[in-house]
Amino acid sequence: MKQQKNLITLHRGEVLFRQGEYGSSMFEVVQGRLDIVADEGKKTETRIAAMEQGQCFGVSGILECTPRIATAVAAEDVVVVQKISAEEFAFYFLENQEKVLQIMRHMGALLRQMDKDYARLSRAAQQNALDTVKRPSPLRAALLRLAAQWDAACDAMSRETALDMAGKIH
Repeated sequence: MKQQKNLITLHRGEVLFRQGEYGSSMFEVVQGRLDIVADEGKKTETRIAAMEQGQCFGVSGILECTPRIATAVAAEDVVVVQKISAEEFAFYFLENQEKVLQIMRHMGALLRQMDKDYARLSRAAQQNALDTVKRPSPLRAALLRLAAQWDAACDAMSRETALDMAGKIH
């Protein structure tokens, strides 16, 4: 990995950052493609996304100062990314306002997909629990109430997270 004036050059297989590392910067792909991979090197390794020229990623590193949720790996022979530090963040977006909309759309799409995945998994878990207790009983009734409360709590958390993220971007 070679770094020169906020530009970082990577070669196929090189890691830009690893899952679990804290980040205080985001990146824009200038050339090539990076794979965003969860659980890299494990049996559960999953490619979450492919980031291509013009796309930004790693935004939560600036917005939330949380650990990276995945590993960024160069997927082509030569990959060039621009590193945008927390200090450069506001200036970057003043100069590249279309990127704000692109990032917000991407985050919105991720939230919608997470909601769909949660709903699917929640229904499967509820059905599994109900299948375990087939006939009407106090346990079945309690499971139905618990499932409804859980759904309501997660819906509220999703709305709160979206509002919180929107407030940080504003």
